[in-house]
Amino acid sequence: MKNTYFVTRHAGAIAWALSQGFAHAEMTPHFDPEMVEREDIVLGTLPVHLIAEVNLRGGVYHHLILDLPAEARGKELTAEDMVAYGARLQRFDVATECHADSDVMVGEWYDGLGEYALAEIPAERSRIQSRTTEQGCVLKLVEPGVPTRDLYVERLGDAWRINLTIDDEDDIHTQIRINDTGELTIV
Repeated sequence: MKNTYFVTRHAGAIAWALSQGFAHAEMTPHFDPEMVEREDIVLGTLPVHLIAEVNLRGGVYHHLILDLPAEARGKELTAEDMVAYGARLQRFDVATECHADSDVMVGEWYDGLGEYALAEIPAERSRIQSRTTEQGCVLKLVEPGVPTRDLYVERLGDAWRINLTIDDEDDIHTQIRINDTGELTIV
């Protein structure tokens, strides 16, 4: 069973959450991301690094948003004030950035372990180097004796696009587009 945590120390926010059907949520004034398990739900106004930690742990984060005028900032709000200021929850997913020029060993899947055995693959074997760009992430597939391949993964408005180059060419060899509806197009 997944848990729901509402992170706040404000009485008005607690009253608002209860009026919105979150009586089952654990109200907590202090948040420790270590308590989050897969599929747990966290509600509140957390800083971005803690939201990223929630997402890394498999949790779902919903941010409490208010259209607060300047004169209302820094004041304790009632549940009624929050409704008047358009209080709502919106889901946010925060991903940590790929580190430039990082290497990942490419391994083999071992059913007995239920994971890739990356540590057992020697350094001269296949590697994945990653770097970020303004458009997304570039993955360079490096394997001795095999032409280098770059995969460019980009987010478009309604889809993901994967561009493949071969032999350090600038031209795209193959392009794959996956719409948010799951439709796949190969160019």
